[in-house]
Amino acid sequence: MTFVQNRGYTIDSSAEEFEVAFKMETSVASPEFDLEIATLTVKAAELKGEYDGWGCPVTKQ
Repeated sequence: MTFVQNRGYTIDSSAEEFEVAFKMETSVASPEFDLEIATLTVKAAELKGEYDGWGCPVTKQ
């Protein structure tokens, strides 16, 4: 959990057993976001876990 907290995420206390859920408000339309997803995927694999993806609300700018 420290890894995602150090990256600016907030831990979601509603996670299921053997699950870590976390959140952050950010734009998902950027190369930086794609790099962040890759980083999370690699870290999960290093920990013998699986990054299950993300969800976001649709907003109008």
